[in-house]
Amino acid sequence: MQSHVKAIMKAKGMTIRAMMDATGLANKTILGARRSSDDFERGLAKEDDPTICSCTVGTLSKIAGALGVSAHDLFDDDQVHSELYLK
Repeated sequence: MQSHVKAIMKAKGMTIRAMMDATGLANKTILGARRSSDDFERGLAKEDDPTICSCTVGTLSKIAGALGVSAHDLFDDDQVHSELYLK
């Protein structure tokens, strides 16, 4: 599953620290949400690192709320367009 959290955060100029402050989530949780499930295959993550697939609905909802998008937009390839990030 492809995560779009990192791209949306970048487009909106949101740092990990700002996301932590906005959501109350831990650094490790946010980093996990920014990772895609195929990051292991590409050597970008270790096998025991969390990914967006390991996030709860509540976590995704908090992140989406802080970014001003729906939770679905965080990982749905069909819905993600650059204009979405800039709303």
